[in-house]
Amino acid sequence: MQTPILSPEAPLRDLEHFSGIQSLRFVAALLVVVTHTVFYAHERLDPSFRPWSYGSVGVDVFFAISGFVMMHTVRRLEGTPRAWAIFARRRLDRIVPLYWLATTLKVLTLVLVPSAVLHATLEPANTLGSYFFIPTRNAEGNIEPVLGVGWTLVFECAFYALVALCLALRLRVLPTVGAVLVTCSALWWAFDAARPAWAVYFDPIVLFFLIGMVIAELTRPARRGWLWAVLAVSLVALAVVLATSVGDGGFGRNAPARFAGVTAVVAATVLAEGPLRRVTPTWVLTGGAASYALYLFHPLVAPAVPELFARLGWIDGWLSVAVSVPLLVALSFVIHRRVERPIARVLARRGRGPRRPLGSESEEPQPA
Repeated sequence: MQTPILSPEAPLRDLEHFSGIQSLRFVAALLVVVTHTVFYAHERLDPSFRPWSYGSVGVDVFFAISGFVMMHTVRRLEGTPRAWAIFARRRLDRIVPLYWLATTLKVLTLVLVPSAVLHATLEPANTLGSYFFIPTRNAEGNIEPVLGVGWTLVFECAFYALVALCLALRLRVLPTVGAVLVTCSALWWAFDAARPAWAVYFDPIVLFFLIGMVIAELTRPARRGWLWAVLAVSLVALAVVLATSVGDGGFGRNAPARFAGVTAVVAATVLAEGPLRRVTPTWVLTGGAASYALYLFHPLVAPAVPELFARLGWIDGWLSVAVSVPLLVALSFVIHRRVERPIARVLARRGRGPRRPLGSESEEPQPA
């Protein structure tokens, strides 16, 4: 996921001081990380340690944040010559370098130490498609890139391309993108399990982008009252769905409760911006800034902890998770400071990156 360039000593100037959204980014990344570290502990250390899948809602939150941020970005670019080119350049500068680095490390691992990776095999078309965000099937038949978590960036890049096209054609972004996303999600049911790789773009998960866009539009002063209405309706819908659901409680992937819950969380975070800004620790904001690094690099490192525990005979899944999560967060802070930020500075100096000072931009994939 993309993250803003923010350090503990940098003033918070992004997105009209939406530090709550910055903090939510960190929380979303942690949910994904916990989900994966629990799975690695189950797979490599203790088969009786049950996997936990609900942290995948972090991806939904990332997509909603991405829609929120892109609407604010578009608003700032209104009236700017060649706005679409500026938007596209910033998006590519933001997500490509770190993703290519993480993907290359995964490829090198598969080539040099293939035994260290349990669920990936290099396949030429899939490897090439991975670098260019093209959905392809891997050797196991799954539609995902070499770096598994990169599947979200396939959606992110398609979303960015759609926004850039609207800017180039001078179309209203929210209604145009919204219409496309709703149409795509409605067509998802036309495909069966053997759907072609390109059909992933019709996954209803794309509606989370729209949720974020709508919430961003309602942050305008004249429309802020409607944001309270959105929060109230989403909370009522969440309560009704959970009360009437069976099985997983209606909280499975693309379930109604997920859409209502994410809407409520993002809307509440925006509405609570004032109090959140006063109480949020700087390290949490830095965690939001480093969330893209955390998201991309944690699958490359996290399996090593339960693997080491297994060799030492420490068969304790919770201890493995407890060690893995802070270790991964600390590593993401280092990557953000020592790799991500220097790359951003180089691109900015060469005139290809954002022209605002470091710390002033908060644009995300994510996720995003």
